[in-house]
Amino acid sequence: PYYVLSFAVGVGCGFLRSLGEVMVTIVIGIITVVIPIIAIVIGYFVSQGDNSYATPQERAGMAWFGFEINDFLGMVVITLLVNRYQNMVPQLAREMEGFTVRGFHYLAQCAGVCLFVVYSMTAAFGYLTFGSKVVSPLSDGTVLNLYPMTMVWSVLRLLFAVHLLCVLPIYLVNTRLGLYRLYRRVEMQWRARSKRLAAERRRSG
Repeated sequence: PYYVLSFAVGVGCGFLRSLGEVMVTIVIGIITVVIPIIAIVIGYFVSQGDNSYATPQERAGMAWFGFEINDFLGMVVITLLVNRYQNMVPQLAREMEGFTVRGFHYLAQCAGVCLFVVYSMTAAFGYLTFGSKVVSPLSDGTVLNLYPMTMVWSVLRLLFAVHLLCVLPIYLVNTRLGLYRLYRRVEMQWRARSKRLAAERRRSG
């Protein structure tokens, strides 16, 4: 059901032509990611010292510093994130009123700080809550999977899924525009080539 819903939302959002049209989903996306993060922080302080989410052995196995070859995979994620936001720059420049490089630079810095805080809080409090359990197969890449299947945490997991669906249109707008520009470029080159060949045939004939 999740994949069907994602496809349905993705197809619909793919027809949006500007970032202004997806402002509602941007606001919902921010709200639906902030609430789970606040819950993760509260969950740490509520469960600190007991066995609600992790055993003492799992918390005792916490390592404050470590390095593995797989850590280089994080560089791929960071690169993708940077490229993703770089691809949004042209569209933002077209739609922002009174766009200036300095103003956009300020907004980019604020967004970078917010992203750093969000990722850091999620990683830090998730690790403090579960300890070595965060690397277990149960986590499956997100700390929210480690929380119990109660109504509260199920709703929070649903909110995070809604967040993913809401931020998708932001990237689809730019992806669609990028593909359209690529199509137009290929079409113009093909037309120029066809005209050139036609002119050569007329001269030779």
